[in-house]
Amino acid sequence: MAPITAGVHSPLSVAKVLLIDDDAHVARAVARVLRSHGMVTTVVNSAAAGQAALSGARFDVVVCDLALGGDSGLVFLDAMRARGDQTPFVLTTGYAGSEREAAERDPRIASVLLKPFDAGTLGRVLRDAMAASRVP
Repeated sequence: MAPITAGVHSPLSVAKVLLIDDDAHVARAVARVLRSHGMVTTVVNSAAAGQAALSGARFDVVVCDLALGGDSGLVFLDAMRARGDQTPFVLTTGYAGSEREAAERDPRIASVLLKPFDAGTLGRVLRDAMAASRVP
């Protein structure tokens, strides 16, 4: 993966990221890249664990897989927003179907990343998501 570069206005090196992915190999690879750039990364493998993490800490951005075993990243997002949590949300997926297309039009989602993605794309998307959340 290419290195993630931090922007002047939104340094990724201080970002707190919640990563939710039920594929352990993907989660480890993404977390390794994020951590190598100084990001504080919490990794969980289910929607329930993600909700628990959100209730116990504040994050700058959530990166969540669309398909979480028996759960859906979109259902997770619904629960987040129902609780009033407006943390920027990035959806990842390996699927190219109608659910992904609907997610790409969902204004609650900062970006949809199609797997596999590279570190540069991930960095740009996280930077943009966090910057957009700071706009008054």
